[in-house]
Amino acid sequence: MTLVELMDAVKAEIDDSLKDNPGLADLEGGPIVVYSGFPYQRTSAKRVPSYIYCMVINWSDSDNPDQYSTAEIEIGFSIEDPDIERGFMSLVNCMEHVRQRLLQKRILRERYSLQLPLKGNIPTQQPASDWIGTIRATYTLGQPTDFGAEYVYE
Repeated sequence: MTLVELMDAVKAEIDDSLKDNPGLADLEGGPIVVYSGFPYQRTSAKRVPSYIYCMVINWSDSDNPDQYSTAEIEIGFSIEDPDIERGFMSLVNCMEHVRQRLLQKRILRERYSLQLPLKGNIPTQQPASDWIGTIRATYTLGQPTDFGAEYVYE
């Protein structure tokens, strides 16, 4: 459950950060929906409102006692803005808002610690009126101290 709990913690932090910025609630199609894990599967060509997802995409463990277990989270953005010339600004603004929040709150739920650098990507090819980008964040995870023992979060 630790990986799922990490996704939930990142989602909750992003939800809170969006509430702090009323400008992000005025996007085309309504407020941004944040998902823990991937968004639901589309079953029609109906437009999808703006969303952000938080999905663990990699994790690693080590036998070295000086190293932590880590998990990499992909934070995906799909921001709807029909302005072909300046619509990307809605995406950049949203990504920057989330980036700053993650840097301000480097420890989530007193157990997941953000490891720098954060990495962002905005593809040069964009779907019409939906602007997409990603942020990659790596967090430390707790490890069991021995088999059969409880998790220890240091």
